[in-house]
Amino acid sequence: MFERMMAKRYISAQKRHSVLTVCSIAAALALMTMLFTCFSTFLNIIRDACYDDKPYHMELRKLDDEQVQIVSDYVGDMGELEIIEENGTKTVRIMFTEYIGEVMEGDPSYSYKLTERLEGDYELNVNSVLVMFDMVDLNARAQMAVMFSMFYIVVLFFIIMLRMVIDTAFEISSKERERQFGVLRSIGAAPGQIVKIITLEGLMLSAAGVPLGMISGTILGYAAYRAVLSAGIADLYLTPEKAARLVHFHIEPLYLLIAAVTGLIWVLLSAYGTGMRVIKMSPIQAISNRSNTVKKVKRFSLFGTVFGWKGKMASRNNLRQLKRFIITVLSLTFSIILFAGISTITDIFEKTFSTIMMEGYGEDDLLYIYYPDMDTDYRDCMKKLENSGYFSKVSLNITRSGSARTENDEEKYCADVAYYDRISYEKLFDKKPPVSYDELTESGGYVVLVPENEYSFADEAEKISAGDTLTLKMIKNIYVSVDEYERLPENERNGIVAMHGQTAENNEPQYYTRYENTNNDYYITAVGTSEKTYSELAKSISHMNIDSGKYVILAGTLDTYDRVWNEYYGNAGIFTLFGCELADPGYYYGALNIINDIPRTELFLDAFDIRRQIRTVIATERIAVAFLTGMITLIAVVNMVNILSTGVLNRRSELASMQCIGMTDGQLYGMTVMECLQYSLSAGVLATVICSLLIYGTGQFMNAMGATDLVDIRLDYIAPMPKIWLAAAVSFIAALCSSIIPLANMQKKSLVDMIRTVD
Repeated sequence: MFERMMAKRYISAQKRHSVLTVCSIAAALALMTMLFTCFSTFLNIIRDACYDDKPYHMELRKLDDEQVQIVSDYVGDMGELEIIEENGTKTVRIMFTEYIGEVMEGDPSYSYKLTERLEGDYELNVNSVLVMFDMVDLNARAQMAVMFSMFYIVVLFFIIMLRMVIDTAFEISSKERERQFGVLRSIGAAPGQIVKIITLEGLMLSAAGVPLGMISGTILGYAAYRAVLSAGIADLYLTPEKAARLVHFHIEPLYLLIAAVTGLIWVLLSAYGTGMRVIKMSPIQAISNRSNTVKKVKRFSLFGTVFGWKGKMASRNNLRQLKRFIITVLSLTFSIILFAGISTITDIFEKTFSTIMMEGYGEDDLLYIYYPDMDTDYRDCMKKLENSGYFSKVSLNITRSGSARTENDEEKYCADVAYYDRISYEKLFDKKPPVSYDELTESGGYVVLVPENEYSFADEAEKISAGDTLTLKMIKNIYVSVDEYERLPENERNGIVAMHGQTAENNEPQYYTRYENTNNDYYITAVGTSEKTYSELAKSISHMNIDSGKYVILAGTLDTYDRVWNEYYGNAGIFTLFGCELADPGYYYGALNIINDIPRTELFLDAFDIRRQIRTVIATERIAVAFLTGMITLIAVVNMVNILSTGVLNRRSELASMQCIGMTDGQLYGMTVMECLQYSLSAGVLATVICSLLIYGTGQFMNAMGATDLVDIRLDYIAPMPKIWLAAAVSFIAALCSSIIPLANMQKKSLVDMIRTVD
């Protein structure tokens, strides 16, 4: 009863500090609640999407009536059955409604004991993802425990920082009342009672801080959920209809309880630890507010050297409460790193992916390969694409593979003969071709492309020069229609292969083909260098063998290809790659339908969708970091306000004494400014060092992942500096307000009253 009364009296007497402590607890709980709420929402959305795709834990197909009865008897009350009749057989879908570890336990193949009772043929399908999320069996519970543990480890990273903030709040409270605790100890209060008083204060403050933090955290979690959805992340994986049906905000009571219990335990640990530190002081030491030992004061300080005696006094004042100073600087540093460092790393990834996309595929949104039919050619496809109205630009190149041979018919080097339209040809050489498109067309020849990549050009190719003629051996596929094949005698069908189309009914051949070796001569008009040869053609020609070091690319014009059409007509070995740039992003789905309607086409790369995914994921990450940064910053500011304002009030007598011996108001405010500046500068310098290390580590990670082989990654250590020091300047303003406002209120009292102030 006595301890409870003392705790209540202090809370009511020190309203300012009590409110700040409640705010610290509420902010910490809000952050944890927001994280847990977002985590539960993510899990439930994944679970609902999985159920929508496969609404069962286990499905058994092609069962007869006897097998259905066996399944029904075995499942019993453990689950619900859905029986579907199809093609004279029955399909049973099982949704388990209770834990059945004894059925699935110890069998990772999911060949349950249930199936041991079934005889005959049947098919078993298990929705293992839904089993895990519903925690149906022992293995599923273990998987969910691992997933939750990994998430909780991430949460613990933030909780440790929150513990330091809460611990600081209680330490400030106890520091203000050391004299009171000393008096209580001197009149007979036991050490355990002092600890109990501080612990009860923690419980009473938590009674207000925990519910407030949980409500605030839930609201913030919903706001984060809506903000993430606005980035379009759901549209990447779900249709609009499914997104409206499956994507909802979820509040999991169990996770809220875990957040509340975690926060309450952290508060109690902070209160108890503070109480244990207080009772280690003797009553005389607590009453006199003086240590039994004399600590040496560091005479030299960097601030003193730079800013004179004001900086020296500021350094000594901050170092007297070293733990508070360190915790405040760390919390500020952490929020600055989140604001500046992570956004900078995100910028690096975004620029890297954008560079890779631009180098590999340029401005094209859709790249797809057209395989020519016997009765059509590329001009029909071009006409359909251009007349659709979906594309602002359509480019293409047609590629044919061959090889140069030595006199003994050994392969000298591989070759691809690629024909480009005017747009693609100029892009190939960055608009600086060795000869113009018209000149190359008029000559009827080809340009030997020399890739700058050291692995993709043969030593033999360096001997090729303008005016040479290369003879390449090509394998030509001669089409034979089904009717022509059936009319051939048996002895003439040797070497003719049936080609089965994907749309052919009963998998019957759509046409036949036979192979014929031909030698083709290619006149070399010029030799040119293209930085894009490797990055573009390596992705468009599946058989490119860059490891052999024997590879030659000949570039011709589309007009030249038209002249040799009869030579290549009907050749299935030709790869026609179209590059399409959308006239408007809203035309995306219509453009896909146009491509799908063109016979014998294959979407090679959906660059538009890849770019959209990258932008969406990065935008989502930015939103998540913004919410997290905001919460961390709020906690850091609350902690800093609590520490600095309380520090000023605790030094009322000291500051008044300094004014009595001649310190002016301007000098007093100057010293306070130096103290605030020391917090901000320390946090800024520390954040600068850590951000530089993060950027360096990101570069090493991307190098280890092989990203530097695809694109030149230039790490910019200067980019985060403006953000870091902008955040440091904002923290300085907040610190200044936290100190100047209570200091100005103190100046309204007389110096005698401040010196005689009794806590």
